[in-house]
Amino acid sequence: MDTTIAPVDAQRAAYPVRQGNHIELWFSELPFYTRLLEAMRQAQHSVWITISFLNRDFRFPSGERWWDVLEALAQDGKDVRILYWRNPAFFSPRNVFQGSPQDLAFLKKIGARWSARWDSSGQHPGHCHHQKTWIIDADTPHAVAFVGGMVKTQDNLPQRVALGGQERRHDVTLELRGPCTKDVAHNFVQRWNAPGADPSSPAPWPDQNTAGDLPFPTHNPAKQGQTTVQIHRTIRPGLYRPDDCTPFPIHRGETSIYEAYKNALNAAQSTIYLENQHPGEETLLDALQKALDRGVDVLYVVPSLPMEAICKEKNRAKQGPTRYRNVFNTLAALASHPRFTLAGLCRPAPWHPEGLEEVYVHAKVCIVDGCWGTVGSANMVDLSMAPDHTEMNASFWGQREALDALKRLIGAHAYPTHLPQDSDTSVLTAAGALARRNATQKRLGKPLSGAIYALDPRAYGDTFGQVALWSATEPV
Repeated sequence: MDTTIAPVDAQRAAYPVRQGNHIELWFSELPFYTRLLEAMRQAQHSVWITISFLNRDFRFPSGERWWDVLEALAQDGKDVRILYWRNPAFFSPRNVFQGSPQDLAFLKKIGARWSARWDSSGQHPGHCHHQKTWIIDADTPHAVAFVGGMVKTQDNLPQRVALGGQERRHDVTLELRGPCTKDVAHNFVQRWNAPGADPSSPAPWPDQNTAGDLPFPTHNPAKQGQTTVQIHRTIRPGLYRPDDCTPFPIHRGETSIYEAYKNALNAAQSTIYLENQHPGEETLLDALQKALDRGVDVLYVVPSLPMEAICKEKNRAKQGPTRYRNVFNTLAALASHPRFTLAGLCRPAPWHPEGLEEVYVHAKVCIVDGCWGTVGSANMVDLSMAPDHTEMNASFWGQREALDALKRLIGAHAYPTHLPQDSDTSVLTAAGALARRNATQKRLGKPLSGAIYALDPRAYGDTFGQVALWSATEPV
């Protein structure tokens, strides 16, 4: 393990560093959901899933319905359990399977034989159980886990296959094998056995006996590779209790994702690569600023068209002190650093008037010095980093794994340009330069080389639905 970036210590993290793991990076929905379906069908004992958002009409790329796959596994004798997020006060219920009377009637109609519970946010309208995890054959030597940001909110994956695989959303999930899968399983059991409730919460599906409590995992999965992994979480205080298997004081909450980010950004010596749905959390942006000052190159990939909530917060911040005013001010200040590039993604779209279509970045990734990385559900926002939302990330050490992930991600954004491959610095420097060139091309209405182009950090989020394009006449 590279010792320049320390793991999160036992006082701040429920789970220890685990040696001997195998990881695989998935960063496109079509191949990921194809692989996920394959892994689910290969299950020998169990399939346990945590879900934050779900489109009821979701289909795998092969065209098979989510519900039919679950039912086939249950009919085959597999222990299938789904832990859904429930928040009756959530502002947009369209992609949340709340366990409402209508949802229960739907489960009854399709004859669902698998088990379900709902982990409610209770009386906290802003809280989200945001984890996206799959653990297959938990507590066995051959367990497989998936941890990341991909959600089943799209129902047109088969259509994308028919259209040649074009995607308008970029996301990342990490496949895990080895000892660290025990911690993903422990998290599921901890949440499954103590789900939150509100006055109208549904009973477990189909009944309490079938969907009963689970024992905590006791077996240590066999080593499957050479990668060092630590599972990190964000957990609100008061939700769960310590147990004999993992006596961490979880009743006080956990912020090990935040601690992992701080450890990595503060230790960075050469490069920081970020992909995130949000423009940043204040303390972590400060850490980026200090890293830039000591000569670290930073490339930060975000949605070129940020969500409306971010634009609203930006406009509030212009009017006076707000919760996120310092976030936008710090982001704007980074524009003066020549080593900093804020970037968005697009893709060719012949039907679009401009010939391009913006790609929404939903990924939550950080790679530092080409030797450490983290992938998960946590956004670069205080709700995901402070003990509020429920999140999970998998962090890993190793130049082979981290540098490979960096090259693959940037290579996917830079096509057909061939970037240097010899070091994290050469890859990141070339990608930043390509992003700035593409911004100039985009401004002039000329073809881009690849998908990545530079944004103006000072104007980011100023106007909803409008790209804050970087100009070569202004510093980045």
